Amino acid sequence: MKTILIITVVLQTLFSDAQTNRVAIFTTNVVTAVPWYREVNGTLYNTQRSQLFQHLPFCTVENVVGGSIAFEYSLIPPTAYNAQLHDAVLINYPLDGMAKDHNFSVTAMKVGTTNLFGTVLELWDYGTPHHVIVITTNYVRLKMPVDGQQISH
Repeated sequence: MKTILIITVVLQTLFSDAQTNRVAIFTTNVVTAVPWYREVNGTLYNTQRSQLFQHLPFCTVENVVGGSIAFEYSLIPPTAYNAQLHDAVLINYPLDGMAKDHNFSVTAMKVGTTNLFGTVLELWDYGTPHHVIVITTNYVRLKMPVDGQQISH
């Protein structure tokens, strides 16, 4: 649908400019939205308001495997008396500084399960940054000579 809209705008601009002495100049910029807007499976979420995203405050890296993190998490501080640890895999999370036994917290969405080395684990998705493409149009007037022919640049 976006492609059809862009083609329509471009065609209208070209045909309308053919009758005048203006030329359209298109500028495209890519802007990254605020960090709490994340995309998961092509859908945009506000992680601060979505009930599908959950904060996992007590996580420990078990392994970094091919761009994903195998980790243990607990929703309450883990102690020897309440060892309620869950094994899981986290995708789309920045891997900088991630190593075995590193402690971290994350807000992510549970998207299903995965099989890692023969074990079924929960699959959590941190999401990817949301990028917005902004297209602006500026018109430049061309000078027309007296005889009506357009001046080439």
